[in-house]
Amino acid sequence: MSGRQLKPDEKRAWTGVAKSVRARAEAELPDMTDLDLFLSSAPRAAPKPKPATKPDKGPLRHPLAIFAAEARKPIKPPATNTVPNRGTERKVRRGQMEIAGTLDLHGHTQSSAERAFLSFLRQHQAARSKCVLVITGKGARGEGVLRQRFLHWLTREDVRALASSYASAHQKHGGTGAFYVFLRKRPR
Repeated sequence: MSGRQLKPDEKRAWTGVAKSVRARAEAELPDMTDLDLFLSSAPRAAPKPKPATKPDKGPLRHPLAIFAAEARKPIKPPATNTVPNRGTERKVRRGQMEIAGTLDLHGHTQSSAERAFLSFLRQHQAARSKCVLVITGKGARGEGVLRQRFLHWLTREDVRALASSYASAHQKHGGTGAFYVFLRKRPR
C-alpha cells in the first residue's frame, strides 16, 4: 500500500462497495433459528435428486454469427467419387498418363474458384481429356477453405456428370494441396 489517504469521494465509493458486498453476503446466509440449529446438527437423510432440467441454450446469437460458425466447420470428403481403378491413378502418378490441364485456385474466392472449376471441367470434357490436375492449396493445418469446398463440389450433380472420380495428387504434382480429377467421357 502507498499509505496515501483516500479523498472524500473515494471514501464514499469504497463505503458503498463495502455495504453492497456486506448486504450480498448477508442475503446469501440463511436465517438460523434455534430449531434450524437443532435440525442442522441432526443426521440428515440423503438429499432428493433434483429433477432434470433442460440445458440452457445460452444467449441468442445473431444468424450471421451462426452461419459463420457453420462455414468454419470442416467439410467431410464425399464417400463417393473415389478412384475406381487404381491402375489409372498409378499411371498418372508415374507419369505414364498425361495430365491434360492444370487449374490453380490460389488467389480465388470461393465463388470465383467454383466458377473456374466448373468451366475448367466442361472445357476439358469437351476436349475429351481423361485427367486434369486441380491445385487447391493445403491451407492452415490442412484445413484450407478451397480444399474443403473442392471436396464438396465433387458431390454436386453437375460436377458428377463431368468427373467420374478424384485422387490426391503425388508430391511432385502438389501433394495434399492438389487433386487428380478423372473426367467422364463426353456424352454423344
